[in-house]
Amino acid sequence: MTIRYPAIRVTDQELLRQRDEALSLNERAWNLVYGCQAVSEACKACFAHERLQRFHVNAGRARDAAAGRHQPVLVHEALAEPLRWTTPQLVTVAPLADLFQPGVPASFIARVIATIAAHPQHFFHITTRHQQRMREVLGRASLPDNLSLGIAAEDAANYAERVPYLFDVGAVWRHVVLEPLLGAVEVERVELSTRDILWPLEGIVQQYLGLDGAGQPQWLAKSDPLRRYEPLDWVVLGGERGARPRPPHPQWVRAVRDRCREQGVPFFFRGWGDSVITRKPGLEDRHLVIVSPDGVRRGRGAGSSINRVSVSGQDVHFTRLLQGDEPIQFYLDGQRHRETPDYSRRHARVRLVDLSPLARQLVERIEEGAAPSGPTTREYIEGQAETQDGARRKDGDKRRPRRSHTAAFKAQLAVAALQGEASVADLSQRFDVHRNQITQWRAQLLERAAELFDGLPERPPRQRR
Repeated sequence: MTIRYPAIRVTDQELLRQRDEALSLNERAWNLVYGCQAVSEACKACFAHERLQRFHVNAGRARDAAAGRHQPVLVHEALAEPLRWTTPQLVTVAPLADLFQPGVPASFIARVIATIAAHPQHFFHITTRHQQRMREVLGRASLPDNLSLGIAAEDAANYAERVPYLFDVGAVWRHVVLEPLLGAVEVERVELSTRDILWPLEGIVQQYLGLDGAGQPQWLAKSDPLRRYEPLDWVVLGGERGARPRPPHPQWVRAVRDRCREQGVPFFFRGWGDSVITRKPGLEDRHLVIVSPDGVRRGRGAGSSINRVSVSGQDVHFTRLLQGDEPIQFYLDGQRHRETPDYSRRHARVRLVDLSPLARQLVERIEEGAAPSGPTTREYIEGQAETQDGARRKDGDKRRPRRSHTAAFKAQLAVAALQGEASVADLSQRFDVHRNQITQWRAQLLERAAELFDGLPERPPRQRR
């Protein structure tokens, strides 16, 4: 008797595991908050709502879960979780909620930031759609250098509204999440309310000059920017998931990818969502979706909505993701894009001039010619790294090259040590300078402090009214 074994099929549980692994950014979820309020079109198919319902059931709150479905639930005991992680982790903060939503107290957010600062061995990502409250809570305070702050946007209007707020906070790292992408986004250029132009991928603001004689708007050259920031560090893009996904047009994804390539910004594509591109669309497929480049979805299902509209050559057909097709949804033009920033160099992103008002005053005097100026801290560190790499390549030469520090670098490092916002040991590790050398520069700064302000004009006395 011949035994016929059934065809081996991957179980649904294994498919979900493979899919979650492919979608993952290799980050640990830090669930400090559950639930949030809908703020935009992207929230209609948010998968976090279903998981919030499960959270309420597991916590014994099944009855009032419907009434408080969108109300945030704070998990205070989760603040102790980073202490139990034995190895360095990449962490997503509150992936099932929005940390900056109005229902989360500012005191709780402050505790989260303090916990992040207390665990520098881990790196954290916070993404929000509440950009105004993010700026209101954080202000211009210096944030930990193991934190990347980001905004989420689904179309051009929301991107243009939210991304300027990202440059209004003192974040060391910044990222943008375009998920679910529901429309074309001009990721490289945003016109501000002042008509100045923000170039997020380059980190500059181009100044608006007004109208010329012909009534055409004019801007100052980008080589002479109005303001300069650190550019975006990461762009993540993906499609919508859920029962009725609205997939993005490939042209929208390619445009973002190409702009990121031109500016050297890492680009991570999380796939088309719960849909895949189909080359042979079937009109009887009730999951069929036609997406046009202008963003108008002109058909869904096998009814008259498809039969009565003309389909152009630029329209793309999507259908429901089937079992076994999971790898297909993560490819763009036959290639996967999983670029991430190099977080190992995050200490080099810290600018000492931002540590305190006194440091900024000192640097301003240096720039005005009161003391010799030199390269910026970042330029100095990168230059020294290249010098050391070149020295190591010499056969038999293992000696450390002798370095000469500029006066600007010494002054900035001495002020940072004097203010106490960073310990001498921490500064020594970050900038590869011996602790005794930093201590000596700090002592010299104290001895010659009076000379630095010699010749400054006295502030006129305040007149009484």
